[in-house]
Amino acid sequence: MAASMVRTVRRQNLNPDSPKHWISMTTKLIAAIDNKLDPLAKTVLSHTTELKRANDRLDEAEARMLQFENANEPQASRIESLLDHID
Repeated sequence: MAASMVRTVRRQNLNPDSPKHWISMTTKLIAAIDNKLDPLAKTVLSHTTELKRANDRLDEAEARMLQFENANEPQASRIESLLDHID
């Protein structure tokens, strides 16, 4: 990338010390960085959304399981007390 920028500077006969050169280089660098990072940012956002949905589903499943386990506790203690009376 740096080599292509040097070629561009030479083709455009820009003085490397001129403000126009630095503005051009900065603009090209920002565009190159944006082009590389934009797909990555979209992928990270997509994965974050998927992970949040999966986390929400897990939380719902855990809540249902806990509700089921708590509902069975009185029955389990009742069965244990009945088994104590069997000889």
